[in-house]
Amino acid sequence: MNPSNVFMTFVRSFSNRIIFKTLRNIVGAAICCLLLPHGFADDVVKEETVTSVHAPNWIPGYQVRYLLRVVGSMKDLPDAKSVLASLPTNGWLRPDGSDVVVQSQAGQTLPTAVLSSQPGGDTIVQFQRSGDDLYYWAYAMCPNGAPAAAAPIAKEGVVAEYRRWDGDVLDSWESIVKGLKLSTTVTGNAVVSLVVHKNNPARPDNPRNFAVSYRGYLNIPTAGVYKFFLNSDDAGFLFIDGYKVFEATGTRRHMVGKMEYDPFKPIELTAGVHTFEVHHIMGNSPDAQGYAGLSWVTPEMKRPNQWAFVPQEAYVRALSAQVVGLENAGRVPIPTFAFGVDDTLSSSGVTLYLAKFEAQGEIKDPAQLLWDFGDGTKGTGKSVEHIYFTPGEYKASLKSPAFSFPYSRTIYVYTAPVMTSPFSLAIATKLLSQTDWTTLDQQKINEIFDFLLISEQSDRWPLLEKLARYLIAQPGKDPQRRAIFYTTLMKALAEQGKGPEAIKLMDPALNEFSKLPSLQVEVMLTAADIYRVNMKDFEQASRLYEKLINDHRGVGTPAIREAAIHWGDLFAETGDMTQAEEHYRMAQDLGGAKFQSTGNMNAIQQGTLLRVAEQKLTSGDVRQGREMLERIEIEFPQQKLDGLYRFLRAEADRQAGRYEEAIRNYEVLIKLTQWASYRDRAFFGLADCYYRKGDYEQSLQWLDALQKSYPEYYEKQKLAAYRKGIDARIARRKGVEEKSAATDGRNNAAEAADMSTKGFETGFEASENQNLGHTENFHFVPMMGMVGPSVGLLQPYPKVGEYSYFKRLKNMTVNGNYWVEFWYRDWMGSSTPSVRISLLGERGENNTDNGSVTLPLDRTFGQWRKTGTLIKAPVTQDGILSLTFPTVQGTLMFDGLKILPVSDRENDSRRSFIQGGEAQ
Repeated sequence: MNPSNVFMTFVRSFSNRIIFKTLRNIVGAAICCLLLPHGFADDVVKEETVTSVHAPNWIPGYQVRYLLRVVGSMKDLPDAKSVLASLPTNGWLRPDGSDVVVQSQAGQTLPTAVLSSQPGGDTIVQFQRSGDDLYYWAYAMCPNGAPAAAAPIAKEGVVAEYRRWDGDVLDSWESIVKGLKLSTTVTGNAVVSLVVHKNNPARPDNPRNFAVSYRGYLNIPTAGVYKFFLNSDDAGFLFIDGYKVFEATGTRRHMVGKMEYDPFKPIELTAGVHTFEVHHIMGNSPDAQGYAGLSWVTPEMKRPNQWAFVPQEAYVRALSAQVVGLENAGRVPIPTFAFGVDDTLSSSGVTLYLAKFEAQGEIKDPAQLLWDFGDGTKGTGKSVEHIYFTPGEYKASLKSPAFSFPYSRTIYVYTAPVMTSPFSLAIATKLLSQTDWTTLDQQKINEIFDFLLISEQSDRWPLLEKLARYLIAQPGKDPQRRAIFYTTLMKALAEQGKGPEAIKLMDPALNEFSKLPSLQVEVMLTAADIYRVNMKDFEQASRLYEKLINDHRGVGTPAIREAAIHWGDLFAETGDMTQAEEHYRMAQDLGGAKFQSTGNMNAIQQGTLLRVAEQKLTSGDVRQGREMLERIEIEFPQQKLDGLYRFLRAEADRQAGRYEEAIRNYEVLIKLTQWASYRDRAFFGLADCYYRKGDYEQSLQWLDALQKSYPEYYEKQKLAAYRKGIDARIARRKGVEEKSAATDGRNNAAEAADMSTKGFETGFEASENQNLGHTENFHFVPMMGMVGPSVGLLQPYPKVGEYSYFKRLKNMTVNGNYWVEFWYRDWMGSSTPSVRISLLGERGENNTDNGSVTLPLDRTFGQWRKTGTLIKAPVTQDGILSLTFPTVQGTLMFDGLKILPVSDRENDSRRSFIQGGEAQ
């Protein structure tokens, strides 16, 4: 091996780290006496090693080369004569991608052909197989290099190419040809193993105006009459050996269920290999999905109406290879990048698109990587999150000091059908705080402001302060909008501990709205609430509530009514229930005509509303329950002295993670002597609030008080087991702290990990100082991943396989919510795979109602996608994460696994946003 070959040195050193990690895990497994019911030893990950790969001599004149690794089973394709690979060339080649050449492991130059080239994306090449070589080298960027072969190297493989359809007539093949000649924009391509797609493979959210062309080879086992049918939306055509076999023109829907007529077209075929082409063109059919699938009837099918998809074994199959790394002519690694839509946050007319970019390859100084996101903004770093405000195509690029030519590609931003992550709001808030938003237009700045208002994130206030100051300084805004800017600025300052500064803004705002009493009420109410809630200055708060009501009693706005209610809350929280009742009664007569009808509702009707709210909470609809309780509060203020109302409001706040609000309501409930029957539940509510906050000692104090005062309730609710869990968590935390102190903080990271607060994240890298998990039937390989240079590789091609991954988890929150997500991409897939995600007990038992979720994994045609779900933890402190992929075809890669605890507040906040993948 050439000592100067930095790229292969990286591969070898990477492999050595893997070997060390694997050996360490094997030794650990050998001394582990506890085997789980699934039969796996604790935390042993099988990882591929690369120990004997020698890079061939560089072909002169070329600027870059790719290291390729064959995926799939070579032993199951002994007769394959060629290899297909997709190279991220981003326009580095000639327009037709022809200046590419491939070497074998021995350095032999292999015949190579270009099958598809997307200037803003990937180039698919086919090259001659070299025995059982696992690795090959592909070269690019040589202006004077010899062109690749114009014809395929072997009659093997199937390639799909996607275009934007710029034609307008679908009534004949001749009109289709004219439209295809106009449709020069290639939006994607992929190596596939079956002719089927259910939507636009390159633009999954847009099922209109696209064309898909498949080219490949059919292996006809026996001569005879075959019948073919391209079942598609809109127009579809099949050619075999250059002859048009099937034609469907115009706009239509694909057939579902029993066919009303025989659409199959016969053709007599000889035994052997036949060339085929499929062209599917979608126009503007309003109800179409963009589906197409090739079916046939073979001579062996004797029953009437017997037909099937043309199976993948009927296509002549080649080997497939994936890019492992990339280096320049100086043999220095240069990065490409992967892209994926991380999440979409949409609510109240505001939509933000979170995107993830991952620089791939060996990178010594990530700070020197320069990103251009294609929307006028820049960035640096290796793993980068970015926010887009508008969906669609962007040309993103990555510049590294190792290469003078940026790597760029066309990316597509859209609303991916994935459940909204509970952590996306925090990520978006952080990204927006780091954005130079002053360069954006006014509409986007207002969208950021509105998003932060509804996001309920605790760290949003510094940015909201800056945005509000900026927007107040802009002239010409609607007065109501400006009032929102002022009150938001006041709240932002108060939440940052700047209460006096917030109060100083009241007078300028009142002067600006001197002719708009309703807006003055909003400003004064905000100031009074800051005195009460943030500054705990009850005397000043009381004076301001009083002045507000006396000066604006006749203003018909809900805010004047809220002022009286909040004034009553002040007295209730300080224990003066007589004054609280008086002020709640006062509120009943304020607010204008809107609330006059509520005064006529009797106690039975009000009680009915409370019962409905209770039913909402019981059914788990916390947000709807809270909204109904807030409506009751504003319409019937005196209900706030009703024990059932206080209890339900406290319960709703506790389940929503609003622990401080819940504690205040439980404490008020305890002071309501006429509602003593709720005290046992209030005691437990307080204990649970402190437990969920992580204040275990305070939680135990309330449990002690509950056991002493209400022993029957304590026994009936089996709270001894609940307390045992808290004691165990305190003991475990104490043990970690003692060990950390004894080792000067150098205790093992895996032992210190606490799934109740930290969770588990991995890119499956050998360098990680943690146990990575256990695999069945697959292993991890060095490859261009979405989170680091290692991915889980599931490769049954050309067969179908089942694969599993397990990870032990310690210190879980019993029955707590956890978010599980990972990135995946399929290659040569032929059907929609799925994954079953389970959080199991210590012995592998599934002991919760929603401790397992099955998610479909869309075919990604070589692109990275993310999937994720909320899942319930078992009733044991320690458990097992299980990922099972039951029906993988082609190859599937996954990376970037996260298992994160979800707080009640995080889970509640995400419900303010449209859930993209709940139907899954």
